[in-house]
Amino acid sequence: KFSHVNSPAETENRRTKISGIFFGSSYITAPDGVRTPGLSRTRNGLLIAEIDLNACRQVQDHWGFRMTQRLELYAKSLAEYVQKSGNN
Repeated sequence: KFSHVNSPAETENRRTKISGIFFGSSYITAPDGVRTPGLSRTRNGLLIAEIDLNACRQVQDHWGFRMTQRLELYAKSLAEYVQKSGNN
């Protein structure tokens, strides 16, 4: 529930004050929720991390993602959407 809704003028003033700041720093998250420290919100940065692909596979197997995926249904739904929107 929001106790205050900004007017368009307040929103524009806020946007002007914070221009150049990225909301939410970039980080890498492991399948178990562990994450790297976030990059700066105000400076450029490069995040390099070692990724354990075996851990990713183990989490996929544990959660059963492959068992519940419905690739044919996803492909059909996407094709119908693209056809309806005219983005062939």
